[in-house]
Amino acid sequence: MGALSVRIGNSFSSTTTLSTGAPQGCVLSPLLFTLLTHDCAAMHSLNHIVKFADDTTVVGLISKNESAYKEKKAQQCLYFLQRLRKAHLPPPILTMFYRGNIESVLSSCITAWFGNCTASDRKTLQRIVRTAEKIIVVSLPSIMDMYTTRCI
Repeated sequence: MGALSVRIGNSFSSTTTLSTGAPQGCVLSPLLFTLLTHDCAAMHSLNHIVKFADDTTVVGLISKNESAYKEKKAQQCLYFLQRLRKAHLPPPILTMFYRGNIESVLSSCITAWFGNCTASDRKTLQRIVRTAEKIIVVSLPSIMDMYTTRCI
């Protein structure tokens, strides 16, 4: 627990007791966030960390095609889908997780990049969908179906 008050010139605000963090809108929030993220550094020369008052963004260059990046992100989410399955969550909850975390990554801007994917890239992305199907034990739309639906 900590007590927080704000001083502007010779004037002090009333004291507020906090159990954790800073309240939304607090003048100290940007400073505390900056102190918390000060040591964040890019691990690759093509990545840049952009810091805002209350947010941090990592910007990186995707050098070949977007499908390789999407495969990596979706693959990471499959791990969490497997963990949820091991926790005996029902298929509707697993499907909701898939749609919100994996399908959304796979289909982000799909109408712009899918037409330029190679057959190999499409098979790799489809493999992620099929793996999710095996984990959830339900039928899911193929990567081509996602593309077609979004184009329509």
